[in-house]
Amino acid sequence: MKGRIDIAAEQDRMRVLIAGGGVAGLEAVLALATLGRDLVHIEVIAPDKEFVYRPMLVAEPFGTAEMLRLDVDQVVADAGARRLEDCLSAVDAAERTVETASGNALAYDALILAVGAQPRESVPGALTFSGTAERRQFGEMIRRLGRRGAKRLAFIVPKGVCWSIAAYELSLLTAAERDVRELPGVEIMVVTHETEPLGVFGSAVSQLVSARLAESGIILEAGSVAERVEDGNLILGSGEGLEADAFVALPGLEVASIPGIPQRPGGFIQTDARMHVSGLESVWAAGDATWFPVKQGGLAAQQADAAARTIAALAGAHVPVEPFHPILRAALITGDAPEFLRSDLPHREGKEAAARRELWSPPTKIAGNYLGPYIAGKLGAESTGEELVDLAPSAKPTEDAAEHELALGLLLAAADADAGVGEYEGALRWLSLVEQLDFVIPPRYVTRRYEWRRELDPSLEPDAAAARIDPSFESGEAAIRDLERRIGWLRELEGSTEEDMRGHLAQLDKGMERLRAMTKRAGIFKGS
Repeated sequence: MKGRIDIAAEQDRMRVLIAGGGVAGLEAVLALATLGRDLVHIEVIAPDKEFVYRPMLVAEPFGTAEMLRLDVDQVVADAGARRLEDCLSAVDAAERTVETASGNALAYDALILAVGAQPRESVPGALTFSGTAERRQFGEMIRRLGRRGAKRLAFIVPKGVCWSIAAYELSLLTAAERDVRELPGVEIMVVTHETEPLGVFGSAVSQLVSARLAESGIILEAGSVAERVEDGNLILGSGEGLEADAFVALPGLEVASIPGIPQRPGGFIQTDARMHVSGLESVWAAGDATWFPVKQGGLAAQQADAAARTIAALAGAHVPVEPFHPILRAALITGDAPEFLRSDLPHREGKEAAARRELWSPPTKIAGNYLGPYIAGKLGAESTGEELVDLAPSAKPTEDAAEHELALGLLLAAADADAGVGEYEGALRWLSLVEQLDFVIPPRYVTRRYEWRRELDPSLEPDAAAARIDPSFESGEAAIRDLERRIGWLRELEGSTEEDMRGHLAQLDKGMERLRAMTKRAGIFKGS
């Protein structure tokens, strides 16, 4: 061990150490900077320089959303704190010190554990949707859809996973790309242990999600516990099997061992309602590392707020000390207008809400009291102030939906108009506003955005998502293969009715026109 380092720069400030630079850690920094002001001196131990806006990772393989990455040092500095590039390795609660991976001992007056959890495989044989490599594999899986032998894709919510929104978002975004790529016969299903989709929100939200899945032609297998994948079959706890060509499962979570901290099975940390770690003085925990079963960014932020309020009050701030009272806020990405969802936990009658219009402001995916407005500022979005504000559901949802569609249409028309006169930077700015409105752009604009960027930078590397939708962006050969795939569908449909065949031939005519345009642009077709 290299020796003890005293954190405090001034003796009259409480020394607060925050371990972790994720949602809970950054929310705690911003909350303490607001509530504690000049009463606390904050240090953050975090190994990563970047904070990735993880709720949008589901959209990354589809190319429909830009990934927000925040400089952790900047966030911490904006809060008047400092980051140590290190990892927590052990805690000595009696001495009020922590040991880091680099061998230093850091002293504290208050410690917040926001170390997060690590993903683990939950369904052997399925692709676990977790890290960068797995997201790339998923993109390749999507590319193979529609070819012979790749017609059914299953998304799995395994037993023990209580926060399942990513599975529904992945399925809806896949359905949106399927439709824009005109892939007939491709089936998408969600297999979940939940008795109802997103049942944690209550029955009203479950019914809404079920309706959105049905509208998109997604098969729902609820109440089904996935065990493993064998020979193209998903084996269920009941002994039955579900056949598919590819399987994608949400990960389970586990927390690394922290010597000095009492941990439950899986490494999770027990706390009381104020997020104080059971049996230890001056130690709090927040986020995915805690015992609370629903692992969600907004809840992690609420837990961090509860800890920060208690610590600020101990430091002398006149702030109310309130327990963690979970309120679920989530925006379901659909590929179309998002669905804003809100519910108290446990459910109370009249406390559930779902709307196409935002139910909190600013309407960020991570509904953190302080982190939400901070992220909104980085995105250039408007905010009602320094803290998150809940909004009442609209009394005129139909009018709101029409207004939303009008706004979206105007933004897209403005983007197309700018691109039409060569103002590609302006066109891209309009698409950024679309992302603020819907979180994602329509799948058909994935190719346009890439083409506009390539006009500004001809050396731009091929975009995988754009190449799936318009194969000529990958190569002329890919465009030819796309046509061959379509011809393959017709051969499979030789036994169809005359009416069905006429429809598919019409699609082939459209495909030939697209192919001529694509190959001319690729420089491999010179005809008229």
